[in-house]
Amino acid sequence: VNVINTDHVVNISWKDNSNNEDGFKLYRSEDGTSFSVQQTAGINAISINDSFLKENTNYHYKLTSFNSVGESGFSNTVQITTLLDVKSH
Repeated sequence: VNVINTDHVVNISWKDNSNNEDGFKLYRSEDGTSFSVQQTAGINAISINDSFLKENTNYHYKLTSFNSVGESGFSNTVQITTLLDVKSH
């Protein structure tokens, strides 16, 4: 999982290593411990934008693929800190 951080939007991208997924689940946490599903993406997706984030805030992301049998194990966890909105200060 990789992240690009720009102006209250984070682009999370990954390599699709699965060949039988129905989609992907993106999990997000502010404390790095309590994760919840933030979004889902469809078959063969390789990125998701997470927007409307709070400025100057830590976010942690991890990903699973899923199908009718269940979910894969988690990807690596990545942590980012959103940018400070200098225009409003």
